[in-house]
Amino acid sequence: MGGRCGVGHVTSFGLAVLAALTLALASCSDNGSDGFDGDEDASFAQTVSTSARGIATDDATDYTEEGGSFGGGDGASSASVLGRTIIRNGYISLEVESVDAAFERVQALASTHGGYVADSSFFSGGWRAYEDDEGERFLSASLTLRIPADRFDRIVADLRGLALSVLSISTNTQDVTGEVTDLESDLRNLRAVEATYLELLGEATEVGDVVLVHDRLTQTRGQIERIEGSLALLQSLSELSTLNVDLQSQPPPEESDDGGLLDAARDGWEASLATLEVIARATLAVVAFSWWIVPIVVVVLAVLYRRGLLPRRAR
Repeated sequence: MGGRCGVGHVTSFGLAVLAALTLALASCSDNGSDGFDGDEDASFAQTVSTSARGIATDDATDYTEEGGSFGGGDGASSASVLGRTIIRNGYISLEVESVDAAFERVQALASTHGGYVADSSFFSGGWRAYEDDEGERFLSASLTLRIPADRFDRIVADLRGLALSVLSISTNTQDVTGEVTDLESDLRNLRAVEATYLELLGEATEVGDVVLVHDRLTQTRGQIERIEGSLALLQSLSELSTLNVDLQSQPPPEESDDGGLLDAARDGWEASLATLEVIARATLAVVAFSWWIVPIVVVVLAVLYRRGLLPRRAR
């Protein structure tokens, strides 16, 4: 066939990919590809096979040295040697005397413990705000802290010391050791594939071959960068815990119902005035709406007088 046969798609699972790559190059030779022709096909296929065997041996040695059990080795597990990768986060809600003062204190605590404030905000309206009779506004605030994981418990204890009361507190942990181990394994395998492509690129003489191998090399490096980014993110999340802090001011105290004699007298006087006001309003309403009763009464009396139903005045 006259069409070009490409190198097999690179995945992140090392040695199997290298073997597939060797078969793909051999297939190109059998199909009469115009990429790697004649004697060069066998040469490149042999190069890939040799490189794969060499990298496999090196990779197995490295993995065993890191504590793995590649090829039936009896070393300890990688997780036990390197330690677990744990992501720990938390939330704490505090009632404080002064939100402004507590806000500054929390910022200082984050810095003292080697962390920083990643996000912060104040609230002064809606359901989170209170207002007393004198118009003083009671604020609330929230902060997102990034602190070293080994200082997590200490800063939580310090935050509890700032509060009048702790309204809510919660923590959660996530073990991502398995994910990190898988990513590191994929990264080793991809770097082995990258090394093979670099060797092929150095041996390529035809422009088409160079373009083909360079394209595969670019794809592999893109995968390597993505995995390195994921590992860096997991490392950052495990080294720096996230702690969300919610600060709320103490609501205004409720007025006491207990009072002395003066309070009772004042309440009675105010109640009597309210009663008199109601009576006065009712009287005025009756007078205002009864003006039309007068003519009716006059007419009724006149009719009764004419019929003699009313006694006449003696002359």
